[in-house]
Amino acid sequence: MDAFYTPDRAIVRGLQRVDPLLSVAWDADRSRWCVYHDLPHAGRVDDSAAVLARETARDYRAAGELVPYHVCLLAAHRLIESEKLAKVVAEPDGSYRPLDHRIVRHFERLDWLRRNYWLADWQRLAHTQQDQLKAERAREASDIWDSIRRDKVFQNQASDVLWGVRPTRSVQVGGFVCDS
Repeated sequence: MDAFYTPDRAIVRGLQRVDPLLSVAWDADRSRWCVYHDLPHAGRVDDSAAVLARETARDYRAAGELVPYHVCLLAAHRLIESEKLAKVVAEPDGSYRPLDHRIVRHFERLDWLRRNYWLADWQRLAHTQQDQLKAERAREASDIWDSIRRDKVFQNQASDVLWGVRPTRSVQVGGFVCDS
């Protein structure tokens, strides 16, 4: 029966490829596999809780209070579980699910999101810069067309080019435009 509570090594290795601080343990209270992150004692909740319970009981004794070890152990176990629990392996409806590679894929997707969380921010910035650049270009193009509308010499030159006629050379003399 002890083999039932030992996680598959391939799954543990897969999780640790995603993050070396991930570990898997059987939770007897939930009757489910649980994935923990950053447990102090190599993925063993019970060992970590025992160390914390001994330290807590010692601190209570130093303060002059007598708290039984099993109370400290229970409190330490609950504290570590609540702080370090990353995922309970269960079906979406909460029923039992065996420990398989779906949990590894789940953490790989979460890890990709964690590593690329800045992607949405970068895209938002790139779209903002693109919008600003388009607005600037539109403003510059508008300025150019306003200049063209006011410039009679350019209009004559452009008209000649578009009609295929050799453009005439315009010379400005004292505020008047003379065609040569």
